[in-house]
This record gives sequence, structure tokens and C-alpha cells, in this order.
Amino acid sequence: MPTAKKISDVAELTSRFQRANAAVLLHYRELRVSELSDLRRKLRPSNIEVKIAKNTLLLIATVNAGKEGLGSLFTGPTAVAFIYGNEPQGAKAVSDAVKALRKENVKVTGGILGATPLNAAGVERLSTMRPREEQIATLLGALQASAGQLAATLNGGIQNLVYALAAYQDKLQEQ
Repeated sequence: MPTAKKISDVAELTSRFQRANAAVLLHYRELRVSELSDLRRKLRPSNIEVKIAKNTLLLIATVNAGKEGLGSLFTGPTAVAFIYGNEPQGAKAVSDAVKALRKENVKVTGGILGATPLNAAGVERLSTMRPREEQIATLLGALQASAGQLAATLNGGIQNLVYALAAYQDKLQEQ
């Protein structure tokens, strides 16, 4: 029989999973409370919230939030870093903070981006991506360059026709 505390914990976790742009799962065996507090403090400015809960409650919350596929990652002591801001920057901040701990038993085990589950390698790839705004700017620059080249090509054909007609006109005037 679920207790009121567990029900409220699941509701809170479900809400966090729904609000977060991404989440990174951490395995934190042998991490002291002071180190965990330091980790939370380091990540807070990046708009990242670290929450520890029982694996069964996390599993229920992910199912309730519609973010399934993480069940196999909920083994051992699990912490979740909820990223509310830029996903690549958040994943990089979490990865860097975990590496800064220099603990063998603290590692990124996976995560979720939107509704897509990620393994540890996927989170690492996410952390090396450029921010969304930069990717959009690169894409728009490429599209703009292509449109400019197309306009120049089309304009070049018309210019050549005009030059040919002008030369023909000059030839007719000479005769």
C-alpha cells in the first residue's frame, strides 16, 4: 500500500520530468553528503536541479511523465540531474561536475532528452553538441549562402543575355 509521502514524491518527480528539457542519471555510490551538496551547488547556477529518490519511485514517475525506456538504468543508488535550460550546456555542466569529483564510483549512466532515452555515450555526445541557437544560425547561414549562389547563377544567365543583345544591337548599328 503506497504511503502519502511516496505518492507526493512520485507526483513531484513526475512534475520535474515533465518540466525538464532533459535529465541526466547519475550513479553515486560512495559519495558523501558534503560532496553531493557541493555538486548541487555547482549545478544550481546552470539551472540544473539534482534529486535523489528510490529507483521504484523514479521508474513510476518516468512512466507517468511519458518518458519510458529508462527502467534498465535505475539500478543502484541513482540521482537525477534535471536540466531546465539549454540541454547541451546542462549535460556538459553535469559531466564536468562529475569528472571534477574524481570518484570512480560516481558516473553518468544515461539520461533522457525530451522523450528519447539516452545511454551514457548519448549523454556524452549531447554534452559536446553546440547550443541550439548556434546550430540554427549555422543552418540559416548555409541556406542564405545557397540562395545567394542561386540568385547569382540566375542573374548571370540574364546578364549574359543582355550583353549578347547589346553586342548584337551595336553590330546592327555599325552596319
